[in-house]
Amino acid sequence: MMGMTDYYILDAGSVLATEALDIQPDDRVLDLCAAPGGKSLSILQRLGPYGSLTVNELSADRRRRLRQVLDVYLPRTVMEDTVTVTGKDGTKWYGEPEQYDKVLLDAPCSSERHLLHDDKELEQWSPKRTVHNANRQLALLKAALHSVRVGGLVVYGTCSISHVENDKVIGKIMKKGKIPVEVVKKTWPIGERTKYGWIVLPDMTDGWGPLYFAILRRTGVSKVDGEDALDDDE
Repeated sequence: MMGMTDYYILDAGSVLATEALDIQPDDRVLDLCAAPGGKSLSILQRLGPYGSLTVNELSADRRRRLRQVLDVYLPRTVMEDTVTVTGKDGTKWYGEPEQYDKVLLDAPCSSERHLLHDDKELEQWSPKRTVHNANRQLALLKAALHSVRVGGLVVYGTCSISHVENDKVIGKIMKKGKIPVEVVKKTWPIGERTKYGWIVLPDMTDGWGPLYFAILRRTGVSKVDGEDALDDDE
């Protein structure tokens, strides 16, 4: 279309994460940590005129970039009729219980791939940073599960290779979470299975990834809320 950018370059692992949502044309979808916007665009390719997408990003700078991406790639009618942009703290997303059919949580993570190319990032990394991220990821996942309807799907993803930020977060929500869920296991064209999910690693997939994701289906109503914490023993 006139004045619009034709394509967005997205890692194959990221595409798989949006495929895992199994988007239907009339779904109501939440992208809880949406910047920079590539996965949001992938979701919108599958939504029809009666579907909707809420894209959320807490950081003002990243949210500004997200809006720029959406404005460049989407017709104005889609932005006005289908997309809502918000700037809330995703860990406190409890105002819309069971309102979404699908939720994508592309959680902020250690992003170890950057450590290989950025000395500053490497200097800032520590095991405690990974554990801190994992606790925030767990809080985000709890909010995501609170927001999805019974029978709906949450896809939890990171670009981390750390078990602490990946399967361990899922294991904690499975064992001690206040919302009943089940893991949905599928096989994908690239990558390999983990205990609860799937991981795409660059050294095994011609450079794609790293990208971990797990699919959770909500199976029942919420129990009494409580606080979960991840141990720092790993």
